[in-house]
Amino acid sequence: MSHIKGRREPAYSIVTRLGGVSKTATICGVCPSVVSRWLVGKKQFGTSGLVPQRHWPRLMAHCKQFKIPISLSDLAGLNDNK
Repeated sequence: MSHIKGRREPAYSIVTRLGGVSKTATICGVCPSVVSRWLVGKKQFGTSGLVPQRHWPRLMAHCKQFKIPISLSDLAGLNDNK
């Protein structure tokens, strides 16, 4: 897994569990720079750790298929991150 530049939660934990920025981008059908923006703050034109809800269905389907322990609460940032 390549170096992840930002560490904003909950996106950092989600991206890490999915295998990195490139893998997460492939799952969501976007380019890696889109996922990278989830990990940085608003000043860097990021989402400050928020995973956009439009990607949640694909992420949840992938997690269910491959038995990756990520829940909707994780995506929403409602759980303590590990």
